[in-house]
Amino acid sequence: PNADNSLIILQARIAVLTPTLTACYTYHGGSALVAVEGLTALLENTDFFKPDIAVSDEGKSDTSSRLTLLDLATQAVCDVATSSSREAIFGPCVEFVESAVRRSQGQLNVRTIGFVLRFYLFVFYFGASVPTGGSSWPNKINSQTNQEQEGNASGLPYLASDVPLLFDE
Repeated sequence: PNADNSLIILQARIAVLTPTLTACYTYHGGSALVAVEGLTALLENTDFFKPDIAVSDEGKSDTSSRLTLLDLATQAVCDVATSSSREAIFGPCVEFVESAVRRSQGQLNVRTIGFVLRFYLFVFYFGASVPTGGSSWPNKINSQTNQEQEGNASGLPYLASDVPLLFDE
């Protein structure tokens, strides 16, 4: 009975996630952006991805070798940013990826961690290649922090202080 329930729940989750992940790879209109925002809402406001976040008390799990729906969603969101190269999508993608890594405490599939690393490198290199005065990104991501820091008191490179990173808090 319990295994049957788990299978039914997994099938329902897959049925919800399939069109959303498909929309991530549709670059006409704003469907990819809407899909990323929907994934962020699922991650932050529901327990949809809770079965994928298996952190034991000792911090040990088999997450490095298994592939979960959270891993697939994270990989898709990384793909959205790196394959579209549209700065308007970077903010929502950074928000989702940062939240996914925080909530999973970094215990994602090894391949997903590679996607995340390439994603962050791409976003940083893209931001570094944009003229400082002509672009709205990354300044809009965390404008309150920028206003508070005036002169980048954090000691981090300007771009790194704009993008929410995974700092030990």
